[in-house]
Amino acid sequence: MRNICLWFCFFASSVAADCSEKLTNGYRLDNFNTETIFDIGVYSCIKECLLRKPHCQSINYNTQHFQCGINSIGADDIESEGVLDSNSIFVNVLNSSRENLGTCKAALCPNLHKCVAAEKTSFCISTACKAGTYGKEDQCLPCPAGQYNDGSKQLCSYCFPGSYNDETGSRSCKLCSPGTYMNYFLYGENSSASCKPCPAGHYQSASGTFGMNLNAI
Repeated sequence: MRNICLWFCFFASSVAADCSEKLTNGYRLDNFNTETIFDIGVYSCIKECLLRKPHCQSINYNTQHFQCGINSIGADDIESEGVLDSNSIFVNVLNSSRENLGTCKAALCPNLHKCVAAEKTSFCISTACKAGTYGKEDQCLPCPAGQYNDGSKQLCSYCFPGSYNDETGSRSCKLCSPGTYMNYFLYGENSSASCKPCPAGHYQSASGTFGMNLNAI
């Protein structure tokens, strides 16, 4: 089982890194959850646990639904005390200094991230997610259907009128085929059903047409 050091682990005078917390993938601790926080990243989940000390001793983080589970106890050996769950990350949250959570060094940020300084703190952000994905809470996530990212930025864009995307994680959108068109102002369409057949007496030989720019027969 792979334990991964968090970016807020600290270095002690050129010695190896001393990790305050470790993430254990594939396990969760059952029957000790006291609170669930929704739409949050794993690092923010750990911060929330620290704010709830001593009532929070560990967390279960659901990577599929971005849910933070606050546990009233920790686990000495999660691999024997816990339950197998491929979508879960378990973390024993130790008594780290809260100041360490708000700071980072470029060398401590994960791959595809960089350290950014704010007014009173600094933090790791995603900066190099590949095309078809976007950065959120130190993760690279696939663009939703109806959106795309060609790799030129770290955000997904909505498909323009005349195009759609029925898949996630796409680099580009699909154009409405010849003989069809899309209404104006339809951004972010996720189905080819948004491309309507040309009305009787009209035709369209180009792809990606929107509005009523149709040719009369």
